This record gives sequence, structure tokens and C-alpha cells, in this order.
Amino acid sequence: MNATARLALARLYLAAGRLTDAARTAAQAQTVAAPMHLRDLLFQVCHVAGKALKTQGQTAAAQDRFRDALGFLEEMRQGLSRADLDLFLGRPETTEFGREASLTFQGANLHQEADRLKALLRP
Repeated sequence: MNATARLALARLYLAAGRLTDAARTAAQAQTVAAPMHLRDLLFQVCHVAGKALKTQGQTAAAQDRFRDALGFLEEMRQGLSRADLDLFLGRPETTEFGREASLTFQGANLHQEADRLKALLRP
């Protein structure tokens, strides 16, 4: 099964409340996508994994996945034209991550990560 299919399955598990399956499948997707440097897929996988882990009460692990996603977000936005950056920042995958990661970082008093996220979500 390829990384995109595993991401889709992880999202389905998350929506169904099967949090352990969602986190495990997201980790599998990350393992498949990493050697190919599929940054957008890795960003989304980290988001799904972080959301599943946070819902399970594994806050520290969720914070780590959201931090990983920040790195991919930073890489992806480099070199985008203003118009492309606006589209990228406005897409649902990015805005949903922004909301969830912001709440997670602020709730844990991770001010450096919250500030970095805020900067990355600005055009």
C-alpha cells in the first residue's frame, strides 16, 4: 500500500474514532513517504498522527508530530510566489493544522513553537 493510501486510511480511522489505528497507520505512511521526501504528504501525516495522539491523551508525542509538521510546512512554503503561497496557506489541510497546532502549542506554553507557527501561516 502506498503512502497516499495509508494517509487516507489513517484519516478514516481518525474519523471513526479508531485512534490507535489512525496513529499506527499514519506512522506507516510516514515510513513509506520519508525516503521519497514527499513533504506535503509528510506534513499531512504528521498532522493526522498528532491529532490522533492528542485525542488519546499522548500530548508530548502529539507536540512532537506537530513540530515535525512545522518543518515540512516551512520547507514547502519556501520559493512559492505570493499567489501560490496564498493558495497554499488557505487550503483546508494547512488551515486545519494551523488551528490544531496553535491550540496544542499554546495550551502547553510552547511559545517558541506557537510563534513559529504563526509566522509560517502568514503570507
